[in-house]
Amino acid sequence: MLETIKIAALDAVNTSKPIEIVLGEVLNIEPLKINLEQKLTLSSAFLIVPREFTDYKIKILIDEEEKEIEIKNALTAGEKLVPAKIQAGQKYLILSRLVNVNDT
Repeated sequence: MLETIKIAALDAVNTSKPIEIVLGEVLNIEPLKINLEQKLTLSSAFLIVPREFTDYKIKILIDEEEKEIEIKNALTAGEKLVPAKIQAGQKYLILSRLVNVNDT
């Protein structure tokens, strides 16, 4: 009985974690697939991708003239990412890209 209580307590703690940080790698862009720590591959249905990790357009003001520019910042295959597991693992929010300090 003690063992059952321990297991139930651990399950309660694990399911109450609002966010868990993991590491991932972009396997494919179309359709988007990300592999998490070589254990699980996620499709776009399970991913929340912020605008900052896409190509998008913004308006800027230069010399009082409004111009539209395109930001080319989409994910690429092979990139290392930092997703956060939310909603008990139902969704993963991409928080950041990892960079190799030797490449800078």
